[in-house]
Amino acid sequence: MKKIYLLLLSVMVAIIISACSQEDGEATLQLSDKQLTVLAWNTDHSHYKEVSGKLLVGETPVVGAVVQVSNKRTIDTDKNGEFTFNVDSSKLELKNIQVVSVDKATIDGKSIAEKTAKNLLALKEELSVNFPIVIDKVVASEENPENVEVHAHAEMTKGQQYPSFGPAKYRVSGTIKDANGNPVEGATINLRRDGVEGFSMSNPSDANGVYNLDYVPEDDENHYFYVHYNDVNYTLPEYKVFMFPEDLSVNVDVTLPAEGTIINDAPPTLVTTTAPGAVYKGTLIGVNVQEGVKYSVSIPKKDGTFVITLPKTEWEKSPTFFQTEFNKFMLEKVVTGDTLSSDLIKINADEPNNIVPKVK
Repeated sequence: MKKIYLLLLSVMVAIIISACSQEDGEATLQLSDKQLTVLAWNTDHSHYKEVSGKLLVGETPVVGAVVQVSNKRTIDTDKNGEFTFNVDSSKLELKNIQVVSVDKATIDGKSIAEKTAKNLLALKEELSVNFPIVIDKVVASEENPENVEVHAHAEMTKGQQYPSFGPAKYRVSGTIKDANGNPVEGATINLRRDGVEGFSMSNPSDANGVYNLDYVPEDDENHYFYVHYNDVNYTLPEYKVFMFPEDLSVNVDVTLPAEGTIINDAPPTLVTTTAPGAVYKGTLIGVNVQEGVKYSVSIPKKDGTFVITLPKTEWEKSPTFFQTEFNKFMLEKVVTGDTLSSDLIKINADEPNNIVPKVK
């Protein structure tokens, strides 16, 4: 009886010690890399990088925990508490790595205590894929003595060029009206290239009959053009196609027929004019300043150089930078080296932020 009592006591002590060791140990999520430099896409897949991680409580590995990468892939930690995943470093990205389940996880072969489980599930790390930023010089602004010009560059590998900036799509916009001249709400303009590829559809026209869609024009490319409204397709006359100009936006005003489904392809029922603007795309760099503070930034050149002009008081706070994929319609033509207002530059949640610059 005494032996049984001692055995039970030792088991209970072991359980208590195990629970205490879990409670006392700090839960940590470690990554081999927290920042990767953007590399040029390569056919040999050298732009893919393997990142490893480790999940520990104190010095003891957590086995069988589920780790998630950016709300997508999940990975189980192995017997050493380790896990690996590949990262495409050819594009800007901010990955969130976090523990999402410890239901089947163990520490030293034992199930995980409630408090320790809670600590593990609270763990989160970020992995940023971005161009490192180097500050070349800071000079006073000649236009405004309260501002400074921060001359900097995005650091790249030898032979690499900074992503190009320019028009990516053009816009088709206009109005849709009925035969009496009243705006048609809820209709869409549909384009299909000769063949079956390249289908595009506008947003539904609003209360004023206004619609728009962005497209990539092709030289000498025929388009089938029709209006879809109330489950009816209104088309151009048979054997008629629409030819859009290359590298230009257009305004197309359409009047639907009073009877039938054929749109008369001549003014005033179909009026086409060229229009300003395009959808511009490129990789821009911004700076994290206090809300409400305005600044300007130039579009980086091929060598990655750019200039940010901001209040001197903000620069003295040592702000961090961010990088974002710009994709907006702009009426005015802009090219590499031009300056944009900070109002136009917004960062998305999955893009690299809080980049600490190096000083040359």
